Amino acid sequence: MRRSALVLAAILAFGLCAARACDDRVVSFVRQHSTEEVFAAARKVAIQVIKREVIVWPAPLSEMKPIRGYRNSVNLVVVLKEDGEKEFGMYIVLPESSYLPVPDDEWTFTGMGPISIYERKIGHNQRPEGTPAKSPSSDPSQVPGAPHP
Repeated sequence: MRRSALVLAAILAFGLCAARACDDRVVSFVRQHSTEEVFAAARKVAIQVIKREVIVWPAPLSEMKPIRGYRNSVNLVVVLKEDGEKEFGMYIVLPESSYLPVPDDEWTFTGMGPISIYERKIGHNQRPEGTPAKSPSSDPSQVPGAPHP
């Protein structure tokens, strides 16, 4: 009981727990890595996306085995799961960003902090403009930033 209470307190401390869901992988990831470490990796990925390069996921983000990533304003979206109608993952608000996302009909966030769990409806199998259908790691011909067919 005491251990469960400590784990719950740690999750709540990171602002990543809600009544409906928590992704243990993301919570564990945030507990293991400093925000500075995650921000440094996220900046590298954001530059690759801007340059339309194939994403080479730096540590520690590579540990999460992302399917793809894209920018939302200055922030980085790291997609960990998708089912054709929704995508799920980490939303990283970079320190240089003045844009804070707002939950709406498209985006749902669990906790709002520098690293949040998000769910996004992509409806009709549409992906955000400029993102590939598959992970570059699974299909090297796909380059982030290439239009989706």
